Amino acid sequence: GVYSLDEAQNHFNAAVAILDKNPDCASDQQVAEFLVDYTLLLSALGELRKVVNAADKYASRLVSLGDNAQTILIVHHKVMSLVYMGQFRAAKMAQEIISPMADRLGDDRSRAYSLAGEIQVSTVIAPKSIQEFETLSRSALDCASRTNDVYIRSYLHWIIAMDEIHRGRVTKARSIAEETSAIGRQLNDPRPVGVGLGVLGWVALTSEDYGNALTYAQECLRIALTPQDRMTASPIQGAALVLLRKIEAGEAIFSEARKELSALEWRWSLGGVEPIFGVLTILKGQISRGIRIIENAMAVAHQDGWSAGEDWARLLLCGVYLDIISPSQPTALAVVLRNLPVLLRIKFTGSSKILALVEHIRNNPQFDPNGHHIGRCETILGLLYKAKKKRALAVQHLTEAKRIEVQFGPTPMLARIDATLAELR
Repeated sequence: GVYSLDEAQNHFNAAVAILDKNPDCASDQQVAEFLVDYTLLLSALGELRKVVNAADKYASRLVSLGDNAQTILIVHHKVMSLVYMGQFRAAKMAQEIISPMADRLGDDRSRAYSLAGEIQVSTVIAPKSIQEFETLSRSALDCASRTNDVYIRSYLHWIIAMDEIHRGRVTKARSIAEETSAIGRQLNDPRPVGVGLGVLGWVALTSEDYGNALTYAQECLRIALTPQDRMTASPIQGAALVLLRKIEAGEAIFSEARKELSALEWRWSLGGVEPIFGVLTILKGQISRGIRIIENAMAVAHQDGWSAGEDWARLLLCGVYLDIISPSQPTALAVVLRNLPVLLRIKFTGSSKILALVEHIRNNPQFDPNGHHIGRCETILGLLYKAKKKRALAVQHLTEAKRIEVQFGPTPMLARIDATLAELR
C-alpha cells in the first residue's frame, strides 16, 4: 500500500520459507490469501517468472478450494506474466480456467480481474472486433469502478489503452490515459498517474511524436514507484532518443533497457522495442545488420502469433527503405561506401518492398481503417510516390493520410503531411 517493496519482499520471503518447511501451518484458504498479495508484489517487481512459478507451485492447493475469488486474482497475475513473457498461448490456456469461474462467482472484483486478462490475451493473439472489444471494456470498467482495488482500476485502463494503441485508435488511448491519472488523484495514489504517462509515451512513440514520447517517459520515470513502472518507461525513453537521432544518449539508455527486459524475460516488451534496436543499428552505419534485426523481430512476432507486433516492425522497415530511396538528410560518404551493395539493392527493389509491406499492414483486421496505423501507411505511400515523381498518386495518398491523421490533433506527422502537400501543389 505504501510501495515499500523491499520491506514487503523480506516478509513474504520469510512466509514462503515457513510454508515450505511446514506446509500444514496454513489452510488452503490462508495460502490463497497469501498468494494474492505475494503475486501482486512479484508483478510490481517485474519478476514474471517468479509469479508463474508461485502460481504453479501451489496450484493443487488452489484447486482444492473450487470456485474461489482468490484463485482468480492469483491466476490473473499468472496470465499477465505469461503475456509479458511472450507465452501468449499459455496465457490463453490459463485465462480459460478463470473466465468461467469468475462468471459463476459473479462478484465485481472477480469479474474485473478476469475480464482484464481476457482483454490482454485478445490484444495479442485473438483480436476481437471493435464492437466486441468495446462491450467487454465497458463491462470490465463498470465492475472495477464498483471496487476499491487500486491495482485493477489502474491496470485495467492500461490494458484497454494498449489495445486501442494496437488498433491505431490513439485518441481513445489518450482519453484513457487521462482517466487513469484522474483515478490516481482520486485515490491519492501516484502509481495510476505513472500508468497514464506510460500510455501517453507509447501513444506518442507509435505516432512518431518522439519529442513528446521522451517527455512522457522522463516524467513517468521521475514518479515511478515500482520496477515494473520503470521498465515500462525506460524503453520508451531510449527509443525516443534513438528516433530523434540522439544516438549516443539513446544507445546508452536503450541498451540497458533491452538488457533488463531480456534478463527478466519481458519478451513482449522486448519485441516492441527490438525493431527500434534495428533502426539504431542502421543509424550507426550497419545497414544490412539493422535490417536483419527488424526482419528477425517480424519473424519472432509471427511465430508467437502477435500480428500487430509484426506489422509494427513492418512500418519501421518501410521507414528505413523510404529513407534510403529518398534520404531526409545526407549520408556520410564512408557509410555509403561501406554499405554500397545493400544501398544499391534497395534503390532498385525498395519501392516494391514498401508496396508489399504496406499491403500486408493494411490487411490486418485488428487495425482500425480510420486509425493511425493506416494513416501512417497512406503517408508512406504518399512520400514514396513523391520520390518516384508520381505527383497525382502522392497527392491522393497524402490527402487520405491527412484525413485520418487530422483527427489526432497537431503532430509532427501531420505537419510533415501538410508541408509535403504544399510542396506538391
